[in-house]
Amino acid sequence: ETKETDPHTIAGTFKLWLREMPEPLIPSDHYDAFIELADDINAGTLELVDAKRSHLRDALSALPAVNRNTLGITLDLLHETHLHEKENKMGLRNLAVVFSPPLTGVDRDMGRMMSDSAKASLLVQLLIKHHATLFDGLVD
Repeated sequence: ETKETDPHTIAGTFKLWLREMPEPLIPSDHYDAFIELADDINAGTLELVDAKRSHLRDALSALPAVNRNTLGITLDLLHETHLHEKENKMGLRNLAVVFSPPLTGVDRDMGRMMSDSAKASLLVQLLIKHHATLFDGLVD
């Protein structure tokens, strides 16, 4: 007999796993480089110009392989979730609100949380939207 598992339980378990990691997928020693890249993101379009794409790919390439691979797979899952926004109400903004803290670690420091939450959210929206081109050739 096959039992269906509540998707909220699976999502909650996944978020808990991310939150309880000793270090976020974007580790603290890479945090500033990623947050600085969020400064120029156009929140209205989330478009990615070639120069910004190159800088983001450089920052992603600099991550430890296990973090980069896990982040790439996670963003692929979040993008797939976003494609079903009409059914699940999880658009880019909602996904970023939920997942930017555990992915970036912005919630691990109150000062950063106050100053960088909006930037971290925009960064995660951009990473979800453009994950396929950003991670092309970077995930093992």
